[in-house]
Amino acid sequence: MSTMDVQHISVFINRLPDEVYAFASDPRNLPHWAAGLAHSEVRQEGDEWIADSPMGQVRIRFVPENPYGVLDHDVTLESGVTVHNPMRVVENESGSEFIFTLFRQPDMSDEKFAEDRAAVEKDLQTLKEILERQPPDRHKAPATDGVAAPIENAMPKKMTEHPIHLGLGATAIVQPPFTGMEWYTDYGTRTVSDGADGRLVSMYTFDASWDSWEMHPNGAEVVLCTAGEITLVQEVDGNEKRIKLTAGEYAINAPGVWHTAEVAGTATAVFITAGLGTEHRPRKR
Repeated sequence: MSTMDVQHISVFINRLPDEVYAFASDPRNLPHWAAGLAHSEVRQEGDEWIADSPMGQVRIRFVPENPYGVLDHDVTLESGVTVHNPMRVVENESGSEFIFTLFRQPDMSDEKFAEDRAAVEKDLQTLKEILERQPPDRHKAPATDGVAAPIENAMPKKMTEHPIHLGLGATAIVQPPFTGMEWYTDYGTRTVSDGADGRLVSMYTFDASWDSWEMHPNGAEVVLCTAGEITLVQEVDGNEKRIKLTAGEYAINAPGVWHTAEVAGTATAVFITAGLGTEHRPRKR
């Protein structure tokens, strides 16, 4: 009797199994971490979920909710072929081991099998990073009107401390505290599955002009002044265009436009940014 080639791919997640299961078992959260299966909002039809994937439109059917950490699901492709995907979360000391079993499909080449494994590994790493960067017990908030709020906290938060990511499926996800420029690299990793449609909403107070330029190649950015006065400087056709903003006024940085800002006193602004692929360069004085 012949058997299918199989690989068990796992990742350790420093969260309790119940927390991991609560997040991963909700199909509405798939766009946040499973780019290989769903890269946009999923919708429910009966006991199946419909998603747009790199393989085309697929139909996903999960096993019923259970106390054993079993997350097995069948994925039916546009061709009508159904692929069974065993998936588990099990306790591992103080955390969890998340395990995906990848079967090699008939007539699949070595190269394609390796690509599938790499895609699964990337998705599991994204899941790990999302869950470990959020406070414990925050991984599944009650759904409202059919829209999941996977990592939200309904308690008031300061925008200056906790930016918000606006993701696919009309989600709003509270982000960890800002720690410096390296924060943006981690943010990009956390939200990569949303692609260029993801938006970062942040608020900063400045008491000095910026010492660098930045540019967002994949989307526009809204800059809203909420206090004080800030001058937005845009580089357009080799010339610097200055836009003075006072409280309540906003301007838009178009995709691909290098920009910086000047502040004479103190100013606060809110930024709504399509941050994928953002670039920086020093500002010459």
